[in-house]
Amino acid sequence: MMRKSWNFTLVFFKMMLHEKLPYLWTLLAPVLFFIYNKWEWKEQPPGDADVLRQMGFYWSYIIITVLVNGLSISLVYQKDSGFLKTYQFLAGSKLPIVLGLAMTYTLQAWFCLIVFTTASSVVFGLAWPQLILLASLTLLAVVIPIGFLVITIPVLVKKSASAAVLMNIVIIALIYISGERGSELGFWAVLLRDLNPFAFTAGWSSLLSQWVGYDTGASAARLLPLLIVFVVYLVIGRGFWRRFRSLSTTTRT
Repeated sequence: MMRKSWNFTLVFFKMMLHEKLPYLWTLLAPVLFFIYNKWEWKEQPPGDADVLRQMGFYWSYIIITVLVNGLSISLVYQKDSGFLKTYQFLAGSKLPIVLGLAMTYTLQAWFCLIVFTTASSVVFGLAWPQLILLASLTLLAVVIPIGFLVITIPVLVKKSASAAVLMNIVIIALIYISGERGSELGFWAVLLRDLNPFAFTAGWSSLLSQWVGYDTGASAARLLPLLIVFVVYLVIGRGFWRRFRSLSTTTRT
Protein backbone atom coordinates (compact mmCIF):
# COMPACT_ATOMS: atom_id res chain seq x y z
CA MET A 1 0.00 0.00 0.00
CA MET A 2 2.83 2.43 0.77
CA ARG A 3 4.20 2.00 -2.74
CA LYS A 4 0.81 2.91 -4.18
CA SER A 5 0.60 5.88 -1.81
CA TRP A 6 4.04 7.07 -2.90
CA ASN A 7 3.07 6.79 -6.58
CA PHE A 8 -0.03 8.88 -5.92
CA THR A 9 2.13 11.36 -4.00
CA LEU A 10 4.30 11.88 -7.09
CA VAL A 11 1.25 12.31 -9.31
CA PHE A 12 -0.45 14.80 -6.99
CA PHE A 13 2.79 16.71 -6.42
CA LYS A 14 3.23 17.23 -10.17
CA MET A 15 -0.42 18.32 -10.44
CA MET A 16 0.09 20.79 -7.60
CA LEU A 17 3.15 22.34 -9.27
CA HIS A 18 1.13 22.95 -12.45
CA GLU A 19 -1.24 25.21 -10.45
CA LYS A 20 1.35 27.96 -10.13
CA LEU A 21 -0.80 30.86 -8.91
CA PRO A 22 -2.37 29.12 -5.87
CA TYR A 23 1.00 27.58 -5.04
CA LEU A 24 2.84 30.91 -5.17
CA TRP A 25 0.09 32.61 -3.14
CA THR A 26 0.34 29.98 -0.40
CA LEU A 27 4.12 30.30 -0.46
CA LEU A 28 4.55 34.08 -0.55
CA ALA A 29 1.45 35.59 1.09
CA PRO A 30 2.41 34.72 4.70
CA VAL A 31 5.93 36.11 4.15
CA LEU A 32 4.68 39.42 2.75
CA PHE A 33 1.98 39.89 5.40
CA PHE A 34 4.37 39.03 8.24
CA ILE A 35 7.12 41.41 7.07
CA TYR A 36 4.60 44.21 6.48
CA ASN A 37 2.88 43.80 9.86
CA LYS A 38 6.10 43.42 11.87
CA TRP A 39 8.31 45.97 10.15
CA GLU A 40 8.79 47.76 13.49
CA TRP A 41 10.95 44.81 14.55
CA LYS A 42 13.67 46.32 12.35
CA GLU A 43 14.00 49.21 14.81
CA GLN A 44 12.85 47.50 18.02
CA PRO A 45 13.99 43.86 18.09
CA PRO A 46 11.35 41.68 19.79
CA GLY A 47 11.84 39.37 22.74
CA ASP A 48 11.75 35.59 22.40
CA ALA A 49 8.18 35.36 23.72
CA ASP A 50 6.87 37.79 21.11
CA VAL A 51 8.80 36.08 18.30
CA LEU A 52 7.48 32.64 19.23
CA ARG A 53 3.91 33.86 19.64
CA GLN A 54 3.85 35.57 16.25
CA MET A 55 5.74 32.84 14.42
CA GLY A 56 3.49 30.20 15.99
CA PHE A 57 0.40 32.01 14.73
CA TYR A 58 1.71 32.18 11.15
CA TRP A 59 2.92 28.57 11.28
CA SER A 60 -0.59 27.57 12.35
CA TYR A 61 -2.08 29.49 9.46
CA ILE A 62 0.28 27.88 6.92
CA ILE A 63 -0.22 24.32 8.16
CA ILE A 64 -4.00 24.49 8.46
CA THR A 65 -4.70 26.34 5.21
CA VAL A 66 -2.45 24.00 3.22
CA LEU A 67 -4.11 20.89 4.66
CA VAL A 68 -7.64 22.29 4.29
CA ASN A 69 -7.25 23.75 0.80
CA GLY A 70 -4.98 20.91 -0.31
CA LEU A 71 -6.11 17.65 1.24
CA SER A 72 -9.80 18.20 2.00
CA ILE A 73 -10.81 20.49 -0.88
CA SER A 74 -8.94 18.26 -3.35
CA LEU A 75 -10.98 15.29 -2.13
CA VAL A 76 -14.20 17.26 -2.58
CA TYR A 77 -13.26 18.21 -6.15
CA GLN A 78 -12.18 14.66 -6.99
CA LYS A 79 -15.46 13.26 -5.70
CA ASP A 80 -17.45 15.68 -7.85
CA SER A 81 -15.36 15.11 -10.98
CA GLY A 82 -15.33 11.32 -10.66
CA PHE A 83 -11.54 11.12 -10.47
CA LEU A 84 -11.67 9.71 -6.95
CA LYS A 85 -13.77 6.78 -8.13
CA THR A 86 -11.32 6.15 -10.99
CA TYR A 87 -8.30 6.35 -8.67
CA GLN A 88 -9.98 3.99 -6.23
CA PHE A 89 -10.63 1.48 -9.01
CA LEU A 90 -6.93 1.60 -9.97
CA ALA A 91 -5.63 1.40 -6.39
CA GLY A 92 -8.20 -1.05 -5.04
CA SER A 93 -8.91 1.27 -2.09
CA LYS A 94 -9.30 4.97 -1.37
CA LEU A 95 -6.73 4.85 1.46
CA PRO A 96 -3.60 5.07 -0.80
CA ILE A 97 -5.19 8.06 -2.56
CA VAL A 98 -5.83 9.91 0.70
CA LEU A 99 -2.36 9.05 2.00
CA GLY A 100 -0.84 10.27 -1.26
CA LEU A 101 -2.68 13.58 -0.97
CA ALA A 102 -1.74 13.86 2.70
CA MET A 103 1.97 13.31 1.97
CA THR A 104 1.87 15.76 -0.96
CA TYR A 105 0.42 18.59 1.07
CA THR A 106 2.49 17.79 4.15
CA LEU A 107 5.56 18.31 1.97
CA GLN A 108 4.07 21.54 0.64
CA ALA A 109 3.33 22.76 4.17
CA TRP A 110 6.89 21.95 5.27
CA PHE A 111 8.37 23.77 2.27
CA CYS A 112 6.15 26.80 2.93
CA LEU A 113 7.26 26.78 6.58
CA ILE A 114 10.91 26.69 5.51
CA VAL A 115 10.48 29.60 3.09
CA PHE A 116 8.46 31.69 5.54
CA THR A 117 10.80 31.08 8.49
CA THR A 118 13.94 31.63 6.43
CA ALA A 119 12.70 34.90 4.91
CA SER A 120 11.50 36.21 8.28
CA SER A 121 14.77 35.26 9.97
CA VAL A 122 16.86 36.98 7.29
CA VAL A 123 14.80 40.19 7.32
CA PHE A 124 14.57 40.52 11.12
CA GLY A 125 17.80 38.78 12.17
CA LEU A 126 16.10 35.94 14.04
CA ALA A 127 17.64 32.65 15.19
CA TRP A 128 17.10 30.70 11.96
CA PRO A 129 18.29 27.17 12.98
CA GLN A 130 16.17 27.09 16.13
CA LEU A 131 13.08 28.43 14.38
CA ILE A 132 13.40 26.02 11.45
CA LEU A 133 13.70 23.11 13.87
CA LEU A 134 10.72 24.34 15.91
CA ALA A 135 8.56 24.82 12.80
CA SER A 136 9.39 21.29 11.62
CA LEU A 137 8.65 19.77 15.04
CA THR A 138 5.34 21.64 15.19
CA LEU A 139 4.35 20.25 11.79
CA LEU A 140 5.26 16.71 12.85
CA ALA A 141 3.22 17.07 16.05
CA VAL A 142 0.01 18.28 14.41
CA VAL A 143 -0.11 16.94 10.86
CA ILE A 144 -1.68 13.59 11.80
CA PRO A 145 -4.49 14.87 14.08
CA ILE A 146 -5.32 17.82 11.81
CA GLY A 147 -5.16 15.49 8.80
CA PHE A 148 -7.76 13.30 10.51
CA LEU A 149 -9.87 16.36 11.38
CA VAL A 150 -10.03 17.74 7.83
CA ILE A 151 -11.38 14.39 6.60
CA THR A 152 -14.69 15.68 7.95
CA ILE A 153 -14.83 18.33 5.22
CA PRO A 154 -15.35 16.10 2.13
CA VAL A 155 -18.05 14.27 4.09
CA LEU A 156 -19.92 17.39 5.24
CA VAL A 157 -19.43 19.57 2.15
CA LYS A 158 -21.41 18.19 -0.76
CA LYS A 159 -20.67 20.65 -3.57
CA SER A 160 -17.17 21.49 -4.73
CA ALA A 161 -18.29 24.91 -6.03
CA SER A 162 -18.95 26.15 -2.48
CA ALA A 163 -16.24 24.19 -0.67
CA ALA A 164 -13.35 26.68 -0.95
CA VAL A 165 -15.48 29.73 -0.08
CA LEU A 166 -17.08 28.00 2.89
CA MET A 167 -13.75 26.78 4.26
CA ASN A 168 -12.18 30.24 3.95
CA ILE A 169 -15.06 31.69 5.98
CA VAL A 170 -14.57 29.01 8.63
CA ILE A 171 -10.80 29.63 8.71
CA ILE A 172 -11.30 33.38 9.23
CA ALA A 173 -13.73 32.69 12.09
CA LEU A 174 -11.32 30.23 13.74
CA ILE A 175 -8.44 32.71 13.44
CA TYR A 176 -10.55 35.40 15.14
CA ILE A 177 -11.61 33.07 17.94
CA SER A 178 -8.06 31.81 18.49
CA GLY A 179 -6.99 35.40 19.16
CA GLU A 180 -9.29 35.61 22.18
CA ARG A 181 -7.03 34.67 25.07
CA GLY A 182 -7.24 35.10 28.78
CA SER A 183 -4.25 35.57 31.04
CA GLU A 184 -5.44 32.96 33.52
CA LEU A 185 -7.46 30.06 32.18
CA GLY A 186 -8.49 26.91 34.01
CA PHE A 187 -7.97 23.43 32.62
CA TRP A 188 -11.40 23.13 31.00
CA ALA A 189 -11.18 26.59 29.43
CA VAL A 190 -7.76 25.72 27.98
CA LEU A 191 -9.12 22.40 26.69
CA LEU A 192 -12.07 24.14 25.04
CA ARG A 193 -9.75 26.72 23.46
CA ASP A 194 -7.40 24.02 22.15
CA LEU A 195 -10.26 22.41 20.22
CA ASN A 196 -9.68 25.27 17.79
CA PRO A 197 -7.05 23.93 15.33
CA PHE A 198 -5.19 27.25 15.33
CA ALA A 199 -4.90 27.30 19.13
CA PHE A 200 -4.01 23.59 19.06
CA THR A 201 -1.14 24.15 16.62
CA ALA A 202 0.11 27.25 18.42
CA GLY A 203 -0.04 25.34 21.70
CA TRP A 204 2.23 22.62 20.36
CA SER A 205 4.60 25.26 19.03
CA SER A 206 4.80 26.91 22.45
CA LEU A 207 5.31 23.61 24.24
CA LEU A 208 7.97 22.32 21.84
CA SER A 209 9.88 25.62 21.92
CA GLN A 210 11.51 24.52 25.18
CA TRP A 211 13.02 21.54 23.34
CA VAL A 212 14.99 23.83 21.03
CA GLY A 213 16.42 26.11 23.70
CA TYR A 214 13.72 28.73 24.33
CA ASP A 215 12.50 29.48 27.85
CA THR A 216 8.80 30.22 27.34
CA GLY A 217 7.62 29.17 30.77
CA ALA A 218 5.23 26.58 29.35
CA SER A 219 4.62 23.95 32.01
CA ALA A 220 4.33 20.21 31.58
CA ALA A 221 0.65 20.55 32.51
CA ARG A 222 0.15 22.20 29.12
CA LEU A 223 0.72 18.81 27.49
CA LEU A 224 -2.42 17.13 28.85
CA PRO A 225 -5.09 19.25 27.10
CA LEU A 226 -3.11 19.07 23.86
CA LEU A 227 -2.99 15.26 24.06
CA ILE A 228 -6.72 15.10 24.81
CA VAL A 229 -7.50 17.25 21.76
CA PHE A 230 -5.07 15.10 19.74
CA VAL A 231 -7.16 12.02 20.58
CA VAL A 232 -10.45 13.87 19.99
CA TYR A 233 -9.31 14.81 16.48
CA LEU A 234 -8.36 11.20 15.75
CA VAL A 235 -11.72 9.91 16.99
CA ILE A 236 -13.66 12.49 14.95
CA GLY A 237 -11.63 11.76 11.82
CA ARG A 238 -11.98 8.02 12.26
CA GLY A 239 -15.75 8.34 12.63
CA PHE A 240 -16.11 10.45 9.50
CA TRP A 241 -13.74 8.22 7.54
CA ARG A 242 -16.32 5.42 7.82
CA ARG A 243 -18.88 7.70 6.18
CA PHE A 244 -16.54 8.91 3.45
CA ARG A 245 -17.58 7.71 -0.01
CA SER A 246 -15.79 8.07 -3.33
CA LEU A 247 -19.03 8.79 -5.18
CA SER A 248 -20.58 12.24 -5.15
CA THR A 249 -24.13 12.39 -3.77
CA THR A 250 -24.98 15.52 -5.80
CA THR A 251 -23.25 14.94 -9.15
CA ARG A 252 -23.66 11.96 -11.47
CA THR A 253 -20.18 10.58 -12.29
